Amino acid sequence: MALNLKTVAPKNRRSLLESLLAVGRIRGVQDYLFADSRGTILARKPGSNLKDDMAIACARDIAQERQILSLLSPPDGNERVFDFRFEGGLLMVWDFGSSYLLALCGEDANPSIARMTINVIKEELKRDKRFKGYFVPTAAPDCSLLSEQDLGSELSKHLAALKQK
Repeated sequence: MALNLKTVAPKNRRSLLESLLAVGRIRGVQDYLFADSRGTILARKPGSNLKDDMAIACARDIAQERQILSLLSPPDGNERVFDFRFEGGLLMVWDFGSSYLLALCGEDANPSIARMTINVIKEELKRDKRFKGYFVPTAAPDCSLLSEQDLGSELSKHLAALKQK
């Protein structure tokens, strides 16, 4: 059954969903979601196989991973692409600054084709004034998602030390 985009989201979200439809057409991409830097899902693949609670947890976890990786990498203003490889699959994350795109891929995925497709989509979204805010680099990592309780005391100490540098 085809998902009617008009019932999924208001006009801006519907436009975002329509712009992201090409991600689902990349060979090997099984699922995807677009979220803000705090892990709030802004758009998901229509007909996604991920259950809502799993998608929300995944978005929040990736937001935390982005915070950690941003502390470890130099702030050069360029977007970053992270690949997490697992047996039988690949998780690709494009960090756009104030947002990110996550794609769950199978073994048959071609990361180069995925990167080229996402670059085209990104440029189209950046030209649209409604979505420019998703591509603004964050001034400093917002570590409000990372608490000592979430990380454990030892990792929390290391994170605090990195923030001070």
